[in-house]
Amino acid sequence: MNLEILRDLILSMADESTRIVNHVEHGLDSTLLSEGMFRVFTANYETQVRLPHSHKYDFACLVLKGSVLNRTYTPIENSKYKENNELHAEYCVTIQTGQLGDYKFNRQQRQAFQISEKLHMEGEWYQMTSEDIHTIRFSKGAVVLFIEGPAKTDQVEVLFPYASNVRAYNPLDDSKIFLIGGKV
Repeated sequence: MNLEILRDLILSMADESTRIVNHVEHGLDSTLLSEGMFRVFTANYETQVRLPHSHKYDFACLVLKGSVLNRTYTPIENSKYKENNELHAEYCVTIQTGQLGDYKFNRQQRQAFQISEKLHMEGEWYQMTSEDIHTIRFSKGAVVLFIEGPAKTDQVEVLFPYASNVRAYNPLDDSKIFLIGGKV
């Protein structure tokens, strides 16, 4: 857990118009945190968000119960991609805009990614920036406090699997358009 990043995230949520100078004691100021939001995720059964994606905001999470497996995707040079290496994958990067549940996609380029994963147990923190791309799996019964900072962008990146010479179905595309090898 990088305390500096968590501190910056929380301070970015401060609503300066609510600042109370010398609150209770001289030299002690307080400010309401109203620019972001707090959520609690509860998993009724093992749940996995399978589509790699970024967020519009930075966030930090505290696992209160159970565990969370966070898989991150870091871009690498396409020439370093090896088909038989399970730690690498090739995706079509798309840009998502719109509100939750009302997405518009703009397909970008084909890109190789290094995949790494980290298991976070009860009592552990993890955090991500708006640029980070990940998938997440919650254990059955997991409870996670989610601290969402203010939006930094109006779009996110979503990765769709790329398959050479075969069709890869985009599960969120109502037009049923396929991504076809060599035509990215």
